[in-house]
Amino acid sequence: MDANDFKSSDTFYFYNACFNALELIKHYAVKNIVPTPGLLTNAFGVLINPKFLSILSKDNEGKVEELPIPANWHADIAEFGAALRAVYLAEKSFTMIELGCGWGCWMNITGVVAKRKGLKVNLIGLEGDAGHVEFAKEALRDNGFRLDEYKLWHGIASSSKGTALFPIQDNAGVSWGLEPIFDLKKSDFNKLLKTGKYCSLNQYTLEEISEGVDRIDLLHIDIQGGEENVVPLGIQFLSKKVAYLLIGTHSRQIEGIMFNCLLNAGWVLEIERPALLNVGGPSPIVTVDGVQGWRNPRLLTNPRLLTYDVQDFNGSLELIGDLNEAKENEVLMLKVRISNKSSTDWESGHTKPINISYHWLKEDGSCAIYDGERTELPEKAIRTGETKEQAIKVISPASKGRYKLHLTLVQEGVTWFVSKNFISPNIFVRVTSESNVPSQ
Repeated sequence: MDANDFKSSDTFYFYNACFNALELIKHYAVKNIVPTPGLLTNAFGVLINPKFLSILSKDNEGKVEELPIPANWHADIAEFGAALRAVYLAEKSFTMIELGCGWGCWMNITGVVAKRKGLKVNLIGLEGDAGHVEFAKEALRDNGFRLDEYKLWHGIASSSKGTALFPIQDNAGVSWGLEPIFDLKKSDFNKLLKTGKYCSLNQYTLEEISEGVDRIDLLHIDIQGGEENVVPLGIQFLSKKVAYLLIGTHSRQIEGIMFNCLLNAGWVLEIERPALLNVGGPSPIVTVDGVQGWRNPRLLTNPRLLTYDVQDFNGSLELIGDLNEAKENEVLMLKVRISNKSSTDWESGHTKPINISYHWLKEDGSCAIYDGERTELPEKAIRTGETKEQAIKVISPASKGRYKLHLTLVQEGVTWFVSKNFISPNIFVRVTSESNVPSQ
């Protein structure tokens, strides 16, 4: 696929997720970025030298990229969503390992976002191409990481120690799909080494490159098919130390292996997009690698599905008219006005819909009714900047007394809209003993 095709390809919208990847990307994007001469700046404020990749040109120098929706020259919604999900779930510190790190793309992106979030970072990368290791060093320096915040290994990821051959390319950045050659006979190994087209590299296990690390918040694996060995053979280590796993899959067969291995080990698949294939020939050809994002429930017991963070609860809900008195169990038809002043569209037709609801509180502050009746948003959505009115159904408490009715919004299965940026009314209502329960 040509670089210019990524932004226009609807294919990258076809992914499965249990969280709102689009809103997560928007949340961590930086507004009003000042461009840096000679470098490309992505939507998250990460500086990239165009010389790193042949797909980029000098025309990109001094430019700022748009949001990678549905994709950019490097990755799509699914991969950005999975990587940022790991940062979102991390607390206090963020340790990540990138196997097949190239120029340190995900080290830089997640590291920059994590530092902006206020987390202490520890970035570890492993790469087989010597030129790409140098690119990674340069990118990490450009993005302001100190030497004590990262470590780079020149070698090959493997489930066992040993030595393998890795192709040598004349110009770093031209090819990003180079594959190591494992388990050669000594004679074949030496024969290929003498051609000058390969170098001999050490194989490193996850245990080696993570020595001294108690917890890995994100492990990003993109090792040209090697994941089918590294993951199954290292599953005990992964389940013990890795909180979130992002895998670039290089075939549908490998995707099946990952499903079997990780599901059987109790991992939770949170986002995935299968590999894209070119079909019609003798055999399918992978044109774009697949993506899988897995959460380890042993280390992340609370999935925190929330992607509408508190600053996105910016708006208001107000009652139109007065309400001073109601009867016990009375069905009240009220009218409210809702304004969305956030950067996020609010939708009732979402997998985690946003609805209108309420709480009833007693005089002493205790809760009489927590989960009130639900009403969908008008036309099932209130877009950014919109104000709409809606009729809602409210049922009063079953016992007489003085109560406080708190009208608000709720994202189902996630959270109530409780924020200083979201203004919603507390209405004092006297409930009398006369019943007016409608017949069903």
